[in-house]
Amino acid sequence: MTPSPAGSTRLAIGDASIQTLDVLAGSTVTRVAMADALAQAGDVLLDEATAAAVEAPVLARRVHATGLVCALLDSDWRGPLQHAPPRPAPVVQPLPAELLRPWVLPFVFERETAGQGLFVTDLRPVVALFLRFGAKKARPVHKTGDKPGEDLPRRPS
Repeated sequence: MTPSPAGSTRLAIGDASIQTLDVLAGSTVTRVAMADALAQAGDVLLDEATAAAVEAPVLARRVHATGLVCALLDSDWRGPLQHAPPRPAPVVQPLPAELLRPWVLPFVFERETAGQGLFVTDLRPVVALFLRFGAKKARPVHKTGDKPGEDLPRRPS
């Protein structure tokens, strides 16, 4: 677990012999989830402090039930960094294969280290997942009895 100064925590989860995944949690992720709840299709939202820091032109403000204020921006605004000169790519040294092994599926690691490369179907899409646990009412659970493995009553045919 790696705490960050921005109020988030980075976790490495999983079985290192199969695959390890990077997970972010904490206040930054919580604010992103709140902003997501306020966003509509095509919206560009920033939290109010960030909008002020970059002097973004605010079209409207949206307030989450928790009090978080987000600024709705013009989707054509390109921000204050549009004229920043390009920086050269940093020189990065290759990482040892065994350091990368826990982060890659075993069959992918084996093919790559054997020099076989990958098929397009070997690659899996990656998505950002935001889970929201709210106060929705739970559906009733129908119990059949106290015996483990007891079947649910069948509908007459």
